[in-house]
Amino acid sequence: MMRVKYQGLHNGQNWANLFYVHYAGSLTGVDLNTLAVEFNGAWGTAWPGVFPAGSTLNQTSCWDLSTAAGTVGISTIAQAGARPIASGALPNNSACCISWKVQYRWRGGHPRTYIPASAVTDTSAGHTWVQAYLDAVTAAAQNFMTQIAAITIGGQPAALWTVRYYGQGGSTKVPPVPLPQPIPLAVLSAVVHTRMDSQRRRLGKEIY
Repeated sequence: MMRVKYQGLHNGQNWANLFYVHYAGSLTGVDLNTLAVEFNGAWGTAWPGVFPAGSTLNQTSCWDLSTAAGTVGISTIAQAGARPIASGALPNNSACCISWKVQYRWRGGHPRTYIPASAVTDTSAGHTWVQAYLDAVTAAAQNFMTQIAAITIGGQPAALWTVRYYGQGGSTKVPPVPLPQPIPLAVLSAVVHTRMDSQRRRLGKEIY
């Protein structure tokens, strides 16, 4: 299993997305650096159309989770968001949420991705996304899965997965309990939430 981290800036504020990728074979540091470039390319093919202009991907990192050594590969090829915001940008903390569906049911801690929201014209009634934007993000998520599957590792296609680390719980009264053994799960599809979400940390620290 590999963990892929995409990180960049949105109007000067940090954003990051984490994904897990299943692969066959073994990897060296050189392999991981090469894969980081390929995963960067997958992002650049799938996501820029729904990332707002003014946002950038600045680094793509790949961690090999199959050994305790935790070898890392890095790509610093920059990619830019391309969705127009001339009609008026949304606040930095506005986000669109994507749920990644797996063949497994449990409460809490399901895999999600939050992307920086773009223009006011992508919203309706101040709290939901218009259908055209939902369709665009859905297509981008599906394209991302396709791009990942086009990457070959050890002679086999890579695949987007997730990992469940915690058991039931997660409320203030019942804290989550780490599982004795993490459960890897294949991602089957993506569902984009119709409601606008928020990433409060993107607002940055308030200065008085």
